[in-house]
Amino acid sequence: FDGIGKASKLQFLNLDATGLKTFAGIEASPSLKILHATMNELTTFPNEVLQLINLEVLYLSYNKFNMNLPNFSGLTKLGYFQCKECALTGVLPDWLGTMQSLRYLSLSHNILTGAIPSGLNELQLLEHLDLSEQTPRGGGLTGSVSDFKTLENLSSLYLNRNRLSGELNTSFLQKVDSYS
Repeated sequence: FDGIGKASKLQFLNLDATGLKTFAGIEASPSLKILHATMNELTTFPNEVLQLINLEVLYLSYNKFNMNLPNFSGLTKLGYFQCKECALTGVLPDWLGTMQSLRYLSLSHNILTGAIPSGLNELQLLEHLDLSEQTPRGGGLTGSVSDFKTLENLSSLYLNRNRLSGELNTSFLQKVDSYS
């Protein structure tokens, strides 16, 4: 990405399925708002992305990071984050609950473990949450299902193929039903 800083008006960049192995230099693109880099050969989460403070959409699915999710809470404008089937490991971090612009979060088909952080209930704009399909890869979210009662905008929820217990809160189910 040598010289990308000269593209000062670049807001959208699609690098899907390009064989990309590194993002070195992309941090020099201050206007970038939308970045697609799915189906590449990235083997570690590209920390350069953490410096793209205007980023609103980030799709990194189908890469093989094999690591814990790094802290990207500094990306305060991020509304859409998809990182499915990337071999992400470890527990869902508490800082996810500080991502107040987040509307869409998809971390399915990884190896995540532990409880769903209660902080996710603070994401007032969240519409889509997909944490499904962790157990087939050796992970599995555990603990009780969150009540999600404070998430007024949540309309798509995928928690299948985990090790969760309990039931969804009746008030959440009634809220979703009222939107039908």
